[in-house]
Amino acid sequence: MDDSISIQQKLFKNLKNLDHSQVSFVHLVSELLGISYDSAYRRIRDEKSLSINELVILATHFHVSIDDLVHGSGRSLYFQQFPIVQTEDSFYGWLEFILDELSYFKSKKRM
Repeated sequence: MDDSISIQQKLFKNLKNLDHSQVSFVHLVSELLGISYDSAYRRIRDEKSLSINELVILATHFHVSIDDLVHGSGRSLYFQQFPIVQTEDSFYGWLEFILDELSYFKSKKRM
């Protein structure tokens, strides 16, 4: 991405591309940060800077790497730990988790 784009702009550009069909994006940002819609709009439009805590809340919720926002390589892969399978039900849950992760990777653009 262009170096003139702020980290905050990069973050919101990435987040807007995610599927938020269940709730409006502004509502979601407002709820996560505990702020009004007006305050959420100001942050989304980059009129007010996110605090470090707000950046961490959004990055954590949406599984976005702050390091990737700063360095912008876009070549990082992120993995989550899934508990060790102990029952048949947890095995099926594990398989569903793997399928979701593979579907996510498949949906990403290839470099």
